[in-house]
Amino acid sequence: MNERLYRVSSLESWMSTPAMDSTGVTAESSCSAETSSFPSAPPEVNKPNSQSPHSSTLPPYFKSYEAYIEHCVAQVGRDEIPEAAFDRLCTSCTAVFMKIAELIAGGKEYPEVPFCTINEFLRSAAEGKCHVCHWLMAYILRGREDSPSPFDRESLESGVDWLERGDAALTLSRCVYDLYWRVVKGDGTKGELTWIGVEPNDGSYTRDRRLLTALTTASEASWNQALKWIENCRSHPLCNPIQTANAQDKRPARLVAVGDIGDAHVRICETSQPGFVEKPYMTLSHCWGENGVPIRLLNENYVRFLEGIQVGELPRTFRDAIDVTRKLKIPFLWIDSLCIIQNSNEDWIQESGKMQQVYQNSFLNLAAGASADANGGLFYRRHPLSITPWFIRIGEDRYLMAEYINEHITKSYLSTELILYTRGWVLQEQLLARRTLIFGRKELHWECSTYQASESFPEFLDRPRSLYRDYAKIFRPDWQSLLGGKLVDSEQQEAWNRLIRTYFRRSLTQTSDRLVAISGLAEQLSSEWSGITYLAGLWSYRLIQNLLWFCRGPCSQRNMEIAPSWSWASLIQPGRSGQLSNLGYFLDTQETEDVLAEVLEASVTPQNRTNAFGSVKFGGSIKLRSPVLRARITAIPDCHRDDGEGYKLGTLELEDIRIYVQWDEANEVKVDVQDVYLVPFMIRYGGYSIMTYGLILKTAVYPHKTQFQRAGHFFFFDDEPQDRRDSNAEDAVLENQENSSDEGIDIVQKNIPQELKKKGLFRNIDMWFTKKVRNGLKERMDYLKKDPYVNGPPLNTTLENRYLAESGRKFLPHTSKVLEAIAQAAKHNKANGTPDPVLGFGEGNGYYTYEIV
Repeated sequence: MNERLYRVSSLESWMSTPAMDSTGVTAESSCSAETSSFPSAPPEVNKPNSQSPHSSTLPPYFKSYEAYIEHCVAQVGRDEIPEAAFDRLCTSCTAVFMKIAELIAGGKEYPEVPFCTINEFLRSAAEGKCHVCHWLMAYILRGREDSPSPFDRESLESGVDWLERGDAALTLSRCVYDLYWRVVKGDGTKGELTWIGVEPNDGSYTRDRRLLTALTTASEASWNQALKWIENCRSHPLCNPIQTANAQDKRPARLVAVGDIGDAHVRICETSQPGFVEKPYMTLSHCWGENGVPIRLLNENYVRFLEGIQVGELPRTFRDAIDVTRKLKIPFLWIDSLCIIQNSNEDWIQESGKMQQVYQNSFLNLAAGASADANGGLFYRRHPLSITPWFIRIGEDRYLMAEYINEHITKSYLSTELILYTRGWVLQEQLLARRTLIFGRKELHWECSTYQASESFPEFLDRPRSLYRDYAKIFRPDWQSLLGGKLVDSEQQEAWNRLIRTYFRRSLTQTSDRLVAISGLAEQLSSEWSGITYLAGLWSYRLIQNLLWFCRGPCSQRNMEIAPSWSWASLIQPGRSGQLSNLGYFLDTQETEDVLAEVLEASVTPQNRTNAFGSVKFGGSIKLRSPVLRARITAIPDCHRDDGEGYKLGTLELEDIRIYVQWDEANEVKVDVQDVYLVPFMIRYGGYSIMTYGLILKTAVYPHKTQFQRAGHFFFFDDEPQDRRDSNAEDAVLENQENSSDEGIDIVQKNIPQELKKKGLFRNIDMWFTKKVRNGLKERMDYLKKDPYVNGPPLNTTLENRYLAESGRKFLPHTSKVLEAIAQAAKHNKANGTPDPVLGFGEGNGYYTYEIV
């Protein structure tokens, strides 16, 4: 938890205190690909690493997932398994599923029945002939390596821990979309062994499920599937846009000329040289690893690399990528470490600014998904029974299929993401490339502008439930659909927010790359977003709203040499306890809001003229106008909500209001009493609650002037009187959007009184702006000249009695109390001649103009 609940102490004691300290491509050739297996020379295939840190009384092949897969592969004795091996059951599994079918037929939908003993299960899993037992053991071992079992939380025991204790009885129970295997303890109590997601269905998924028989991803079947994907993609309109000739300054300066199959050398080719013929090229996405890439282009070896490089000098991933490029008869390959001079800052700046064009114009991007470094290669050993989900009939027209766990898309506690897709730089490579062939540990995967697929489910349609994407992540088809349609501004903003949520959890070797690693994506979005300015990771559209990002788990520190404090890019991962933080937004374009603040000016300066969307210079700032409350907040022990730490306010009789704080940096959480500035930005009326959102500011000296910097995000709930909630509960629904006015006022909850609607306090600002500029580009640009940050209608600066209806009834009591306290404090300061040391007197009504750096 990074939000804490605080109490705010009396404001009067602050009146004379000093300012606070901050420690507080071109046209493609018709590539005729060979139809034999992957590279003609036998590829080097990764064997799973059987080393395990766990001591165990079990046989060595049960020590880890990798050891178990290698054991089962060795038992096959040939290059593939027969199709008859799929869905084959041992005696115990046959009996248990027959019993489940009988009970379901008898009306008991979710039965629990005896399975077998632990020793019987271990023998079946070791033999590797029963699809269910093999799948189950692989599941258990993967679960141990990824995280402890979520069931035995007190002891943090994994399924393997239960297996190591000796023989015991096992049971199997079904619950909606899951099957649970339980261990019956000596005293009759039960412990969880593991659970498996299942897909109840009518058998339709068997038409889409492909039976993988090969024991390696370098097989002929895998290669032929890759060729099918490539050929189909060449007919996709979204994946083959009309290409215009690249300007020389946007073309990659160098490419690797791969030559022909069997050639012992490759060479670096300069694309600016006279006589260079522009032809298709491919790109490679890969992890550098902790020790970097063993061979890199440097000023010292530049001339030699132009003459040629022995293929044997290159790491395995590079060799595999060259072999695949040759097989597809593509003449060039772009690899970052060989095509950018690694010890030339000037060349790096120049070439890193071309990433949008480099990947967008690539014929095919090869992604070394499972390799932790350049030596890992593209191809891996595998056992199909741990990949292809089993399918069992449990009655007439009723089946169970194990939930398919896709190592690239699915996110679960048993499915670690492919390591490549934990890297920050790879996100824009993934989203900018028109098509990507992903080399996973288990299978090949496909991602293009039109769809995603895998060897197990090679077609896009009718995928299992588990492949419905996690909307906290973003993939190439999502990015293409978000950018390719006629989107309104709020949808453009959501596209970016979704991208940043994905990017924020990815790691970077150089934290200074925080902005430049997504500059190609920012440049692409900018070309689609007329009149909107990019500001160090944020966009000028509704900037007040976009400043309200927050961290679910604080980060380790902030580096304002990378970005201003008001940008998420200033925060350094990982967060507390080495865990990655998540970035969030309390945003919903269907909600209405009463906006309290406006942006007057925002400014950042690019570090390099060649990349306006990359790194920025120190000193970017935002000038705001809003209410500000100077306060002391006190943590409330063991009070958390929505990842927020609870604090209590005590300023001017606000002690009954709890605020929830989401700190940006971990060290802030450790301090129970804090002197801060609370800046409420907006009140949002959602489906079930009214919430006030704002920023927590602290002060610091930069370099000789005291200025504000962001420290976190806060929110609090506003509960209306009980009698009002009871009498109008049936009105807590959104009005029909078709009845909305041009002012966007009617898109509000019905239980907001008409008097408040007439005052124009609650609007849907996104809809308001869309209607304002609906007549065309000229109208849009004229409006943005006047309001470049889309603040919305003129700001209502009345804080006292803001929510007082004509009937005399005051609504939003907590919010009203806070706003009135801000106004009263401002009046008190002015009357006593005691200006705030940073803000001064302001406007005298609780509103101030200030900057955040």
